[in-house]
This record gives sequence, C-alpha cells and structure tokens, in this order.
Amino acid sequence: MSESIRATDPARARKIAKAKLGKPRPHHVIEAMRKANVGCRLSASTRSKMSAAHRRRGTRPPKAGRAWTAREDRLVQTLPPDQVVMRTGRTTLAVHSRRSKLDINRRWTAAQDAVVRAKPAAEAARLTDRTLAAVKTRRRRLELSDTRRSQRYSMPKVPNTARTSRRLPYGA
Repeated sequence: MSESIRATDPARARKIAKAKLGKPRPHHVIEAMRKANVGCRLSASTRSKMSAAHRRRGTRPPKAGRAWTAREDRLVQTLPPDQVVMRTGRTTLAVHSRRSKLDINRRWTAAQDAVVRAKPAAEAARLTDRTLAAVKTRRRRLELSDTRRSQRYSMPKVPNTARTSRRLPYGA
C-alpha cells in the first residue's frame, strides 16, 4: 500500500483514533499546540461552541471567576456596594457590574429630592446617605441653584457713574 493511500484510509484512521482514546497527549504535543494557538483570535462560531460546551457541562470559563451565589445576589440587592465588597470579598468593579446586570439602580426618591431642595448640600448628603458630589449633581439635575456659590462668585453691582468718574479723560 502506498504512503498516500495509507494516510487517507478511513479504517486505519479509526483504528489509530481508538488506540489513542482515553490516553493523555504527550507534554511536547500539548506545548506545541499551545505555542501554535497563542495570540490567535477565536472566531465567533468557535466561541459560541465553547460557550455551549461549558453550559452543557455546567462549568464556567477560567477567566469568568466564581459564580455569584443567591446569598451574594441578595446582599447586592439590599446593601450598599462598599458593604457588599467587605462581606463577599469581591472587587468593587465586580459588585457594580453585578448591580448593573441585575438592573439595580439606586434611584432618588421624592423624599430625598425634598431634602436636597430644602437643605444645604453637605447636610443633604449626610441625611440621604449620598456623597456630596452626588447631591450636587442631583441639585443640577433638579435645576436648583446653589445660592451660596452664586453669592460667593458674583460681582458686586456698581453704578456706571462710580466707575467712569475715576477714569481720566483720554489725552489728559
């Protein structure tokens, strides 16, 4: 049998595959495969097949991190992010991402808006358990002016005659 026929013979290929079934690949083969594939981007169809395989097996991709438990989800839904970080050991970014995925937003209530309208920014921040920057942003959204700031930076009104009387006439 010639070499080309032997390489394409289906019966021979099945026999070789059966002999290799269940046996680990040699280390040099694994290393060669890794070197060949490092830096290559996977196609969308390959990625979807890998995702489907993970779902079938009930596993997660290595970089996905550990799965969120029902207990952690309850904490995310009920506590502020910094407390969830301390209790779960997750990063702040992970907690905020989870809040976004669960569609949990900390919306302003009518009572909080009333406090923001009635109190100075620092006091409103303390009473609503928000940051000063969040209260100032909310004040801008509600189109409220910060009276202290406008008084501090506004120029005093001076009559025109007082300003011009100090000037010397041109050419004098």
